[in-house]
Amino acid sequence: MVDISSAITHRRLPVHLTSVQYDSFKQKLIAGPNGCLFYKGRAGRHGRFTFLFHGEKFSVQAHRLAFVYAKGPVGNDLYVLHNCPGGSAKGCCNGNHLYSGTAQDNADDREREGRTARGSRHGHFKLGLIEKQQLVAAFVAGATRHGLAAEFGVSYPMVTAVIREFGEHE
Repeated sequence: MVDISSAITHRRLPVHLTSVQYDSFKQKLIAGPNGCLFYKGRAGRHGRFTFLFHGEKFSVQAHRLAFVYAKGPVGNDLYVLHNCPGGSAKGCCNGNHLYSGTAQDNADDREREGRTARGSRHGHFKLGLIEKQQLVAAFVAGATRHGLAAEFGVSYPMVTAVIREFGEHE
């Protein structure tokens, strides 16, 4: 049995994975390009491996589990990052392609790999240039800010900011 406590985020009590459970995990790894291995088990958003330990259900990110088996415990407050040949392959579980790093290292990697969500890829993105122009045109034509907020699915202050951005004032 191997102590994988450090792989389970925010869990510092001893949690062990039996060799049978680890074999089950390994059987769900599929070879990809550049020597990458991808977990193809029951996957949620982050490709999680779920198992029982003393009757309690645990779920661990697959790449963190692979790191612990390949290199040992993950330090407190550290991330497991990817350094795959040919560029980082999100979700890779090849222990040789993984290393630990800080939150800043993770952010730097995300930026360097072009994965930082900006503009229309950002989760809070609401209005593109065309929508902003349509909103301002409707405002100039007499629509109210509250009505525009409801129509475009944004807040009243957002409508005001767009109107100001385009220089249209009441």
